[in-house]
Amino acid sequence: MAQQVHPVVCRLCEPIEETDAIQIAQALGWVFTFKCIDSSAYHSHATINKDNDDLSLEFAHNFSRCRPFTFLCPYKDCGTKIEVRKTLQGEGLNVHLWLDACPQCKRSLLSYADYLTNQLCLAQMSAIREYYKKTAAMLFEQQSFFHTLFDLPNALRNCTSEQQKKLRTRKDSNEVFSIHAGMLEICNGFLARNDFNRVSLAYLFSSMRTGVTVA
Repeated sequence: MAQQVHPVVCRLCEPIEETDAIQIAQALGWVFTFKCIDSSAYHSHATINKDNDDLSLEFAHNFSRCRPFTFLCPYKDCGTKIEVRKTLQGEGLNVHLWLDACPQCKRSLLSYADYLTNQLCLAQMSAIREYYKKTAAMLFEQQSFFHTLFDLPNALRNCTSEQQKKLRTRKDSNEVFSIHAGMLEICNGFLARNDFNRVSLAYLFSSMRTGVTVA
């Protein structure tokens, strides 16, 4: 039974970070002796052809219903409401960062990293209050959307080589990447505390536990 069920469950759990064959076996209620575990065999099952459309698992978020990261322009003589829905703005070689300038007064936001970080924390707390009476999944989706806004390395991976070169060779690139990294870390912290981001294998497979000892 272990040879039939365990590899399949391992494959299904592959997208769950920090899980391995032993943890899954224990969650299923199987006690393995070390001599019976063929790690190479389980590894081969865990790396079943990822191109197989029938077995591929993808987690899609509907970010269209998520609210943008919103804040007021920090310049006192402006105060324009700014909404951020994408890490990068513009098309082609006109691509630029949302940090580059307020859309109204056209002044750079780079010198207001502390202010922006504080605004992000407030936005995260506001999202928690808003979804408190709803579901952890909905909050997770909103927090995941915030995460995408500050994941600059991932945004660059979706750019052309010319766009990447333009953005990476900016004179202020170190500062730009540092600000995004700090805000991304904040998003990671909030996501880590969301119950929807935690998976209990023991609970997940509680109905399948057999108590069988496999030697």
